[in-house]
Amino acid sequence: MPVPPPFRKTLKVLGWILGSITALLVLILIGTFIANSFDEPLTPEAKALLTPPPNPYATEDNLFVAFAGFHAPPKVSMIAAGSAAIDH
Repeated sequence: MPVPPPFRKTLKVLGWILGSITALLVLILIGTFIANSFDEPLTPEAKALLTPPPNPYATEDNLFVAFAGFHAPPKVSMIAAGSAAIDH
């Protein structure tokens, strides 16, 4: 079935738009790949930043453990409930 002339121009413009968007996305993908392909080895300072720091607080003083036990009943320690929740 032949396409009527008004729709032919619309389909042609739509094809150009979709093709341009696709070409732009492909160029961005290629540029990203090329930019990330020249990685350098990590410096000792960067490797040191990747290791987590030691926890200086005991379990009794750790506020995050207390937050984990925030739902504890009134007679139970928040730290004990938080430790139990974390262990679970």
